[in-house]
Amino acid sequence: MAQIDIGKLKPTWKSAYNNSTAYVVDDMVSYQSQSYICKLASTGNVPTNTTYWDLIAAKGSDGTDADLAAISGTVQGDLYYNNGSAIARLAPGTSGQVLQTGGASANPSWGTVSSDWVKITSTTISSNAADVQIDNIFSATYKNYVIIGTNIKGDTQDSYMRFRFLNGSGAQLSGSHYRGASFGGENNSGSGNNSQHSSAGSDSDIAGIQPAGNVVDNVRGGFNFVMNIPDPFPNASTSCYGTYGCIRNNGNSLGGTFHVYYNSNTATRGVKFDYASGI
Repeated sequence: MAQIDIGKLKPTWKSAYNNSTAYVVDDMVSYQSQSYICKLASTGNVPTNTTYWDLIAAKGSDGTDADLAAISGTVQGDLYYNNGSAIARLAPGTSGQVLQTGGASANPSWGTVSSDWVKITSTTISSNAADVQIDNIFSATYKNYVIIGTNIKGDTQDSYMRFRFLNGSGAQLSGSHYRGASFGGENNSGSGNNSQHSSAGSDSDIAGIQPAGNVVDNVRGGFNFVMNIPDPFPNASTSCYGTYGCIRNNGNSLGGTFHVYYNSNTATRGVKFDYASGI
């Protein structure tokens, strides 16, 4: 009568290879980070001996980069990449830098954004605020700054926007040194274009961008402007220029230009805006 060995209907895992163990067919072992299965009864024959063993699973290539081997102990922000022959570590860049590629035959690196336009900051006012400060934004990195204001409304109907530069400590620059003017025109369907102008600050401690009539309609869209600030760091006589547009409370359209500079030997680092109701 035939005998069936139930225990040998499937391979048997024997853990790590032992040179003194007697292995039989279908015993499996691990050896040098790889797996082998016995195909001929064996004692003392290492698994790399193909007469007695077949390879089941082979390991991958060993890593050679020391930083990759100790990745748990490296700095937050580290990146790892293939440098063409091994895994290499790219340490974190400085704040504001971006990851750049040098092409298919070069390694990645950190670099400063060199685009003509770089968004530095933004703010949204969802409720009444006494003022808005855009501080600590000027540096030697950029030579020209553009501030765009959209749908700005004062706390009263008949008011206009004002601003001051901020000094190197973030304090407002005042002291009767603002010089400049704004010029504009008004248009309605009945009378056509009306050239008008108003002061933007003449020997005053605060500058104002004043449309004709000093009236901005909060219901019909508020005040909109684009302000250019050329080379404010470390320029000691900061200036700005730009355009504005708004609607008067009678529905007329207003638009114009402005230019202001601060006539004093003080460097600046930001701008503060408010409305003519006071600071």
